[in-house]
Amino acid sequence: MLPIVASVGLLVCASESSASKSCCQPNVMTAAYYERHGGEETWSLSTEYPIPKRKPGSVLIRIMASGLNPVDYKMCLGDFPSFVAGPKPKIFGADLAGVVVKTGVDSKFQKGDSVFGMKDFQFTPWGTLCEYAAVPESQLALMPKGISFAQAATLPLVSLTTLQAFRSGGITETKRAEMKGKSILIHAGSGGVGNTAIQIAKYFGLRVTTTCSASNRDYVQGLGADKVIDYATQDFEAELRDDPQDFVLDVLGGRVESKSERVLRDAPNSTYMTILNTDMVKHYESWGVLKHLGFFLWTFGHYSRKLGSQLLMKRKYTVTAVAPNGEDMEYVRRLVEEGHLKPQLSKTYDLKDFRSALRAIATGHTRGKIAIEIGAGELGEKGKTCPMQ
Repeated sequence: MLPIVASVGLLVCASESSASKSCCQPNVMTAAYYERHGGEETWSLSTEYPIPKRKPGSVLIRIMASGLNPVDYKMCLGDFPSFVAGPKPKIFGADLAGVVVKTGVDSKFQKGDSVFGMKDFQFTPWGTLCEYAAVPESQLALMPKGISFAQAATLPLVSLTTLQAFRSGGITETKRAEMKGKSILIHAGSGGVGNTAIQIAKYFGLRVTTTCSASNRDYVQGLGADKVIDYATQDFEAELRDDPQDFVLDVLGGRVESKSERVLRDAPNSTYMTILNTDMVKHYESWGVLKHLGFFLWTFGHYSRKLGSQLLMKRKYTVTAVAPNGEDMEYVRRLVEEGHLKPQLSKTYDLKDFRSALRAIATGHTRGKIAIEIGAGELGEKGKTCPMQ
């Protein structure tokens, strides 16, 4: 059941100058959501979903596009424990690009600003596959100039994942000069995180090796990959036996984890970087209802290894759980505007076709990113973003 909405259909007018009093914001919106964990049978679309209330320190955004990530459907499937996903019904999505329609008195943003970012997607019923979102200012940045809302919406989660993982491994702006010529293995280079990581790694001057299918070889080379390994026909451990790596970014885990560690250079500052990945739950499916206990044990083991590597001063081992961060989004904005990072938008869908979009990303074989266009085309002049003018 949807959250109760008083006076469905009532238009609530925000206080505006006399020049724009005709702009009213509805109190309901269209949203794609699910009411329980499961497959496609749990997916729904409503045109009478309540619009979230802006809280102090947040802005209300008219979403123009939302980028999809594997976590969006995996959370619905139940790959996350239910309490982590948050209360139900829950709106899909975490990435957004849109226009500010309401701010606080001391906001750093103005009404009409185009912004992008990743909002919290854990422990909350709210998402971004909808027309409006209330997002803390600390999670947002102004959108890069020269790109579309759909392109901007593909960037947040994958860029934040890359930057935060790199930072944990010592790949930072202050050490950029030291990074030049060092080597990194990036798994799944044609995927969302992979294609972003290749571009940012090249910005830092790293020599990039990546794994992908033969059909994506030209694509990842175009992103800047120096060496490409076909995971279907080549063993990356054997291919790199005589070329030990300074860094590994592993977005896959599981069966490639131990092999990935073995391709690292035998030096204290060589670093294996992994991210919390719901695919790990699949290794505990046989545990039945206790599969999430297995996932927690796996997570605890990763953090324990991280601490152990720090204490023993052996090869570094880091694990990253991506988090919203407006300062990081400002960094992403600069990388885009300076030409170091290009959004890899492969296909767009309308919100009404969100099911097809989720099915596409669930295959695990999409190249680049998928975006849902929600309000694109409704934007008028700055400050007049209400579709009901």
